[in-house]
Amino acid sequence: MGRRPINPGNASEGSVDENKAHPLRLALEDAQKIAKKANSVGNLRGRRKNSTGKNEDLANGSTNQFDTDSIDLATSRGRGRRKIPTSGKAWKTSNLVCELRILLNDSSPRIWRRVRVPMGASLYRLHCVIQVAMGWMEQEDFQFSQEDKLYTLPVIARKIPERTYDCRKNCIGQILGRVGQTAMYMYDFEDLWIHEIRVEKMYKAVRREELDTVVLLDGKRACPPEKSGGAVEYSQTVLPIIKNRSHRLHATYMAWAGINFKPDRLDIDLVNQSLATVLSSRRLADQL
Repeated sequence: MGRRPINPGNASEGSVDENKAHPLRLALEDAQKIAKKANSVGNLRGRRKNSTGKNEDLANGSTNQFDTDSIDLATSRGRGRRKIPTSGKAWKTSNLVCELRILLNDSSPRIWRRVRVPMGASLYRLHCVIQVAMGWMEQEDFQFSQEDKLYTLPVIARKIPERTYDCRKNCIGQILGRVGQTAMYMYDFEDLWIHEIRVEKMYKAVRREELDTVVLLDGKRACPPEKSGGAVEYSQTVLPIIKNRSHRLHATYMAWAGINFKPDRLDIDLVNQSLATVLSSRRLADQL
């Protein structure tokens, strides 16, 4: 799939349209937009009647392929080995949390985040976390992938020819169940923003709030603007123009990216406020 040329809108050089500004972001108003969209997802029941009158999943696969016995895994705390769950139900009732490193592939310099999440949270919740933690705006389709399995929402699964699984019915631990394990998250099927998710630590929660909250622990740099052509295009074309104030297109690109856009800045405190806003959505909480 070829990449589109960069289109910073119709803003003329030196002009700033604040209504179209992309402040990058993670302001609370953006978090509220994501929470609103999460609420709308709650209306998608993900089921329909088949020809026999019975309900069937809109996603193309069942969610039982992970329901196996517990397996031995070394955890990141202590030297011993511990039995941990692998079925979705067991993960959801476990008190295990993990630290995930989310790296935007092909970004230069590197754009990454480190988050702490409960292992029993759904992949849909992880999608919401990535959107806020990275700084995306929930404007495009997404999917998780690991080996030959894809996970997304049923409404998106209809657009994908491969076999897919409902991300609301599979939890983080089912695909990221051990330290060092990785999965991929793709946002925007045209620009192909591909993120590698790696489990850096996994441990038993000491306090209840560790299971009830998601926290951004660390990270570097702002998220690229939406529709900037993918990580390579952003790194090689967009970013140099934004950083070069003497470039003839600098003002145009800044008007498009947002007057407050600072590519090297990440406000961790503001991100965590935004995460609290999104994940406190009542409808969202019901399905996580």
